[in-house]
Amino acid sequence: MLPYRRIRSCRKKSTAIYPPETPQPDRKNIAYTGTSVTYGRGKAVITATGMSTAFGKLAGLLEDIERERTPLQEKLDQFGRWLGTATLIVVAFVAILGIIEGFDPFEMFLWGVALAVAAIPEALPAVVTVGLALGVRRMVKRHALVRKLPSVETLGSTNIICTDKTGTLTQNKMTVEKVYVNGTLLKVTGEGYKPTGDFFNGDKPVSEDIHLHRLLATGTLCNDAGLVENEGVWDITGDPTEGALVVAAAKEGIWKNALEEKHERKGEVPFSSERKMMTTLNSSEDGLYAYSKGAPEVILASCTKIFLEGHEEELTPERKQEILNVVNDLANQTLRVMGFAYRKVPEDILYEEAEKEMVFSGLMGMRDPPREEVKLGIATCTSAGIRTIMITGDHKTTAFAIARELGIFREGDLVLTGTELEALAIGNLKKSWRKFRSTQGFIPSIS
Repeated sequence: MLPYRRIRSCRKKSTAIYPPETPQPDRKNIAYTGTSVTYGRGKAVITATGMSTAFGKLAGLLEDIERERTPLQEKLDQFGRWLGTATLIVVAFVAILGIIEGFDPFEMFLWGVALAVAAIPEALPAVVTVGLALGVRRMVKRHALVRKLPSVETLGSTNIICTDKTGTLTQNKMTVEKVYVNGTLLKVTGEGYKPTGDFFNGDKPVSEDIHLHRLLATGTLCNDAGLVENEGVWDITGDPTEGALVVAAAKEGIWKNALEEKHERKGEVPFSSERKMMTTLNSSEDGLYAYSKGAPEVILASCTKIFLEGHEEELTPERKQEILNVVNDLANQTLRVMGFAYRKVPEDILYEEAEKEMVFSGLMGMRDPPREEVKLGIATCTSAGIRTIMITGDHKTTAFAIARELGIFREGDLVLTGTELEALAIGNLKKSWRKFRSTQGFIPSIS
């Protein structure tokens, strides 16, 4: 058997011509400043240098950031100007009145200076600092750490909050709730990382099913996470999404350590945001198999067959559309959906060929439950006049469903992908921004 190696996550370059509206990350015919060449050779035409490059423009944008003064600082400046003007007027009036009354001009000058000094509130900076410090103390009691004192005051002036989703609005504890296999949608019970639960087809339990076993085994072998127990408490090591797959398999009695002893990993093509899938090569009693997981549309594009009724059948366009409809339905239920596939491969196969002509084995829908306090927090912000924007890398449909569940999305709000946002003309972007400012919110989903 030829030795396999871990393939570094990379993006292949191309000489193809792309439309002008192609987003910068998708322009594979351009090597940007900072690009690392991992293999291959080629010639390139330099189109920009220094600050004219994409990297340089980004650095220029960061240089142009201006630190605005806080509302409190602006008010203190305004108060200082008003107090200084009022003091000068009063001092001048007192000095002139004293001279008119016959007092010595030099003596009245000294009285005016003394009056001006007395009118200046020397303790004002100390009072402001103490007030902000008390605010920091109150924030600490609410489990919020404030690094800079002025932040306490600017927090009270907040009118827009931009927030991430995973781990911020949600618990970042993925749990498999739905499984689509053999043309049937199954429900999975159990909570958290504890490997106890069952699979149900309606009200009927499903167990020892060859289709379900193959799907769960694929998700376990094509996986870098682990399931551990410490003093009766179950937890995962690695990525929460991959951990959810290992937990789901354990509920069916498929334990990763035991499975990997029988199916040793010989190589892998790791996940990358460009490919949106991961593939491992594992040995078996009857040969070498490739197991893949990733975005459903990407997995389906790599498949020519589907595992149905105990054997492999052709994956027709109609069946692909049916699967995509299931994906959309699960996404509307705020589930993150992953597709799975496998294929028996030759012993000497090249890793570039492992992800072709695969057999689709099924889908898994996972939920990252929202934090219990988030919905109340968003409602509190809304009642205080603060608009909430959710920015996430999830699928647009999933982002919309979660935003609606948490109360971020309301009728008339906008849901935009990164591509749609970038494609907006400046005029339309300003119009969308004015609409956002006059309604409730605006949820970009960077998918």
